[in-house]
Amino acid sequence: FMNGTYKFSTLPYGYEYVNGRIAVKEEEAKVVRRIFKDALSGKGVERITQELNKEGVVPRKGLRWSESTVRDILHNEKYTGDVLLQKTYTDNFTKRRNRGEKDKYFVENHHDAIISREEFEAAKFALAKRGEEKGISEDKDKYARRYLFSGRIKCHECKSSFKRRTHGTGDNKYIAWCCKKHLKKECPMLFIREKSIKKAFLVMLNKLIFAHEY
Repeated sequence: FMNGTYKFSTLPYGYEYVNGRIAVKEEEAKVVRRIFKDALSGKGVERITQELNKEGVVPRKGLRWSESTVRDILHNEKYTGDVLLQKTYTDNFTKRRNRGEKDKYFVENHHDAIISREEFEAAKFALAKRGEEKGISEDKDKYARRYLFSGRIKCHECKSSFKRRTHGTGDNKYIAWCCKKHLKKECPMLFIREKSIKKAFLVMLNKLIFAHEY
């Protein structure tokens, strides 16, 4: 991992080895792009899976797509050309998710991308938002239970992260996000109502979808 010589035994759907190097397998890459486009348009994992199977799109293994396979594609950073190494490790012959027990290694521009980083982040956000609205958690760990904008909003003045707060009293309560340093009276940045942030995100998401259609 440290010297960059690690070689994947199995590549994600959409990639193949050509002369020892990771290359885009265009026939499969078209399906990957379609899956991300569907997620960005508001479709959930279940519907995307059903449509792939109904249309007879063949996965790499087996005869039918599963929801877990589609979900894994939408959460796999390798489609952006980046790689996060050692996300899992083996302990006493048991494969475990790496939650900080081992070092992780992030490599940018490791190979050719199939989708942009912006599409990847927007698709994850869209799925998380859809899950939140339905009361469904994509993951059980504590980080997945954070609010949708946690760690995603940075202060223009001091570059600190924003924190979710409840403002108002009684029937006039509303959710807002505020710079952490502002809460300590160390930054002049004012709070932003959550509904305004959601509106701005949806506007940009629609622009992204529109831009990739033409």
